[in-house]
Formats: sequence, structure tokens, C-alpha cells
Amino acid sequence: MNYQDELTKIKKEILHDMPFLTIKAGTMMPSLSGYYELAEDIDVPMLIEDFTADLKRIDQDEALDLEKVFKAMGILLGVDPEFKYRNRYINMIQKAKSNVQSYLIHLINFSDEHEEYALMAALALLSLEESARNYFVLGNTLENLSISLSKKGYSDRMKVFFDESIKFYHISANKDVQFSLPMYKLGYYYKSKGEFLRAKDYWERFIASDQDPLRIEEIRNELEILEKLVDYEIGYQFVREGRIEEGLDLLLPLVALFPTWWNLMFVIGLAFRLSGEYEVAVDYFKKVISLKSEQVEAMNELAFCYMHLENFAQAKEILDAALTIDPTHIDMLANRGVVHFYLEDLVNAMKDFDSALSIDPEYELAVMTKKEIEKLLKK
Repeated sequence: MNYQDELTKIKKEILHDMPFLTIKAGTMMPSLSGYYELAEDIDVPMLIEDFTADLKRIDQDEALDLEKVFKAMGILLGVDPEFKYRNRYINMIQKAKSNVQSYLIHLINFSDEHEEYALMAALALLSLEESARNYFVLGNTLENLSISLSKKGYSDRMKVFFDESIKFYHISANKDVQFSLPMYKLGYYYKSKGEFLRAKDYWERFIASDQDPLRIEEIRNELEILEKLVDYEIGYQFVREGRIEEGLDLLLPLVALFPTWWNLMFVIGLAFRLSGEYEVAVDYFKKVISLKSEQVEAMNELAFCYMHLENFAQAKEILDAALTIDPTHIDMLANRGVVHFYLEDLVNAMKDFDSALSIDPEYELAVMTKKEIEKLLKK
């Protein structure tokens, strides 16, 4: 499933159900300055639901509801940008409305629950001008469609359209650095992903270029919280780089602010484990499990700490529970094999190492320890 395939599917469905009617030459058509006479016949579209609703009027040869025709034209410009009457449709809309792009944005804003129609209008808008604003409108329309799909339970399709919306927000942001709205959206996106430094960068750029005092105040409040989350991201990077003390200096003050944030507790536990302070690490990994009971990585880390503290019975209990959640977790299988080895249960140790090696035949810990067990069994 990808964006282009989903987009093609939507276009085909709309086009398949779209009836066309002929407006005859000589028909008086509306314009901003009054009416003008249509010079030649033209086939015009209607949306199927509008056509069905107006069927009685059409059968009785009454005048078409041209607002519904213009709406269908706008949507068709997005469905098929190469349509043979494209330029004539644009000209007819331009005469009847003050501005074609403004009219398409109106269609997007008032498509009610027809998010697919809004998407086609947004594509039509972009086909007229590839501006930062129009890329943003398309991104926002895709995001709204993804929200609608999520509510209906279509999680795979939701992800396709949401991911595409982020691409268009990026294009919009790069197209014009003074156009602030994509920065607003991207700040929230990267905050939700836990990429707090990137979120901070986008929001600071947003504040520098936006003119809306309410939005600016909203993002300033967000940035106050984000500063602390940035400390988490930098602290986590320090821990991964082995700069444990620097990492803990940033991470530990956050515990009072975010006492139920399991990710924070995990990274602090990892920092203490890497520095060899296993007793302290145990407390943090226990806290993670109390907040997120099936967090197997925390369970594995907790068992690893117990192994270093030579509390092998406790380590086995934790690993037994964790492996019922994820039976193919190779690190936990190997660790439990080591625990069985130290508990002098060589048969079960061999079973765990065999299971690990069935997943990765070159898993070093399992290979080496299995060889040691085989030597002992020979004796």
C-alpha cells in the first residue's frame, strides 16, 4: 500500500461515478459582471450525489444548479489535471468567482465529510500554482483525511496519507522560510515522535515568522515544556555515547517533572547500568515495569542487573515472565541460558542457547557458552 496507489484508487472511484451533462451553446452563464453567452457546447461534470438530488429538475429540463457544476469542475481539475476541458473549466470558474484558487480553498474548507473531494480540490489548487501555501494546504488536507481514516479504523491507509502530509509540510517549509504554518505543524509532529531538538527548531522558526499572537503564545507555552524534553533528548544522546555523568546531569532533574514517563526512567536505568551501579539501575527498571508492565527491554535490563548482582534466581524469574511475552527475543534467551548455566541447570541452558542459535546461528554469547557447557558435559 502506497500513496500513489491509494490516490489513483480515489480518483478512479470519483471519475467512475461522475456523470456529465451538456450545456448548449447560447446558454447564459453567470459572471461577476452579469451574464455572458456560452460560445459552444461543453460537457460539464456533477458529483453523483448532487446529480441524484437534482435528477427531478434535470428530467424536467429545468436550469442546472451551476454552483454544483462549478464544484464538480473544481474537483475534476484535481482528479484529472490533463482533462480536455481543463482550461475552459478554469475560465468559467474565473468568470463566476473572484479567484479560482480562493474558490478551490473554499471547496476544501466546506467539503464536510467528503475528505476525498477536499483532497482533489487541494491537488487542483497545487496544479495551478506550486506555492508554499498550496503545498501546506495539500499537506493539511491529507492530514485531515488521515484523521478521518483513523476514526473509521483504517490504520494502514491512515499512515499512508499522514506520512505524505508530512512530506508536503516539509516542501512547504522549504519553499518559503517566511511562511510559518508548516513550521507550526512540523513542531507538533517532531514532538510527538520524541525528536525534541527538531521540534524546538521548527517552533523557534515559527515564532520568528508568524503574525498571529494567539498561535505565538500557544507555541511559547509549548516551548517552555519542550526545553525540558530537549534536555531528555540530549541526555539520552550522552548516555548512548558513554558520557554517563553528563547524561545523568540532564536526566535526573526531569524525574520530578515527569514521574510517570517510562522512557525517562529507562534511560536513567540504562545510564546507571552502564556505569556499573546495578543496585540503583534495578530501582529504575522496576519503575519502568510498574508503569509499562510488558516492557520487555526493561525486563531484560533488570534481569541483566540481577545477573551482575549474582541474584540468578531473581533474574530467571524476570526472564521467564519476559519470554512469555516475547518468546523469540534472542538476548533474553541467551541471558536466561547464562542464568541456567550459573544455576547449574545445564540441560535448560542448552535449550535456551539452541533456541537463540536457531534465530541467529552466529550469536556470539550463545556460541561461546554452549561450547563451555559441552566441555562440562563431556567431563
